[in-house]
Amino acid sequence: MSTTLTYTFGVNAAVSASTAEVLAAGLPADAASVKIRALSTNTGKIYVGNSDVTTAAGFELSAGDTWVSIGDYKTRIDASALYVISSVDGEDVRYEIAEYGS
Repeated sequence: MSTTLTYTFGVNAAVSASTAEVLAAGLPADAASVKIRALSTNTGKIYVGNSDVTTAAGFELSAGDTWVSIGDYKTRIDASALYVISSVDGEDVRYEIAEYGS
């Protein structure tokens, strides 16, 4: 297995306050690490979790906060299963996904 990492960077702009949405389409199911950051310009909070995440049950990120999950060779992160919802319509998150190269 390669120890080289490749990275995907992106933005989920205008996160909904009414419905949980997938972080981004096409993310890998076997990521080495995932980093999600609530933009410093946000006025509300972002919540990270599974498809059933709500503003009452999710990992809370205030403006500028970062959530990180790190896997290893045996344990990978299913980035395609991460969802976000916001306490205020229109908030933004940035993400970084690291994958092991082939």
